[in-house]
Amino acid sequence: MYCNKCGAKQPENAAFCFSCGNRLNTGVPGRSVIDLRKKTKQAESPTTSVPPVLPSILLSGDNASAEAYRYPETKPSFFARHGSWFALAVLVLLIVGGVYGWNAYTGSIDAQTAKLRSDAEAFARDGDYPAASDSLRQASELIRSDASLDAELALIDTAASVQGQLRQASEHISSGKLDEAERVLASVETELGERASALLEREKTSFLRQKDQLAVLRIGEEAGKLDNVTALVPLLDKLERVDTDESEAVRAAIVAQIVGLSSDQAAALLQSGSFASAAQAVEQGLKYAPADSGLLKLNGEIESAKTAAADREKAEAAQAAEAKRLAEAEANKRIEQAAAREEAELAVQSFYGNIATQNYGGAYALLGANWQKGTGYSAFVSGYDNTYDVWLDSIDSAQNGENVQVTIVLTAWESSEFGMVYSTYRSVYQVGYENGTMKILSGKGEKLS
Repeated sequence: MYCNKCGAKQPENAAFCFSCGNRLNTGVPGRSVIDLRKKTKQAESPTTSVPPVLPSILLSGDNASAEAYRYPETKPSFFARHGSWFALAVLVLLIVGGVYGWNAYTGSIDAQTAKLRSDAEAFARDGDYPAASDSLRQASELIRSDASLDAELALIDTAASVQGQLRQASEHISSGKLDEAERVLASVETELGERASALLEREKTSFLRQKDQLAVLRIGEEAGKLDNVTALVPLLDKLERVDTDESEAVRAAIVAQIVGLSSDQAAALLQSGSFASAAQAVEQGLKYAPADSGLLKLNGEIESAKTAAADREKAEAAQAAEAKRLAEAEANKRIEQAAAREEAELAVQSFYGNIATQNYGGAYALLGANWQKGTGYSAFVSGYDNTYDVWLDSIDSAQNGENVQVTIVLTAWESSEFGMVYSTYRSVYQVGYENGTMKILSGKGEKLS
């Protein structure tokens, strides 16, 4: 059995619908039926219809049977059975469709806004800030009261302002007005601050490049005032931290300055003979210009001069040593000659001492081999037969080659045809060594009185 209102299936003999509460046509008291005897309808249910052909029991006139008769139940339609669920599904579909439509609408707005922001960023990277500003203003019309868009518009205004200032700074740098350029760049640095944004990236990069460019020119300006290598070298270290087109040119100028100063210093030191210091000066220059032909040539000159000086020193040392040796030899020779003269004089004195004491053997032994060979001992002794005494008045000696020439003046007491007389003689002897012994080698004399 089904409810004739909502179409829900009901238990047998149910009086009311368990789904919607409608009274059911179950034959219980209060159910409306057709009274065939009166041929009128009585309180008919709104959903119950009289079948086109009446059952025979109703036409028989049996009132009792007619009262108990139930009309055949009409099966509810699909919409009658599931209408509430269908309505709920339609409502859900409407809600989902509305949400989808709203999301599609807002998604389209977000996509357009993102595209405009991306365009603005691209324009900013190219430095076209008016176009970037237009894109952001269009985005602002799509999304009202967006603080982030207002902030980006402010950044674009800042970038445009910085762009103009950087053009001024570039003009100042090109014209050599470094102080004016420095003031403009200081203002730009303050305006940029610490903000990090792709919209400012182009101008930040340009600012840093101009700042480095100014630093390089300041280094070149400072280098022009210096005249010593020690002060120039730190400037090269500063340039290593800066990468600009101008840095290489300034570095080359400083290196050329170092090379020139090193060359001048090395040349002066070379002229003064300070070879080690000159070489150090050249080495300092070659450290920064290892292929400089002038320094390499100067280095070769220093090495050549150093070698020549070393050779001269060796030669001078050898000469000094030879001179010293000769001087010592001469001194030794003089000492030896003095000793020889002294010994020669002593030999002559001994000779006449033996004559005075008539020790002719001792006197003869002092004569050299050639003299003894030419004069025998007997002849030698007979030569002094008339001499009774002799003494030396003076004696003098001088070097004569390898020998010593001894000159004496002596007085002899001797006999003559007039009796005993004193006679004066002058004799010159050549005295020298024979087999390590001083001998009187030869001599001649004359009588003075």
